[in-house]
Amino acid sequence: MVDTKHLQYLETIVGKENIKSDKAHLIAYCYDATKTRFEPDAVVFPRDEN
Repeated sequence: MVDTKHLQYLETIVGKENIKSDKAHLIAYCYDATKTRFEPDAVVFPRDEN
């Protein structure tokens, strides 16, 4: 599990609205084209370089 301080640090970079850690988002992003499932601790949606 990701430490809270690391999630808070990411929030300062991308904004709280761009980090999701609720069960629905974690399930939605727990697999890719390889069909290997791994539930993430959080999902980060970066917007741009600034």
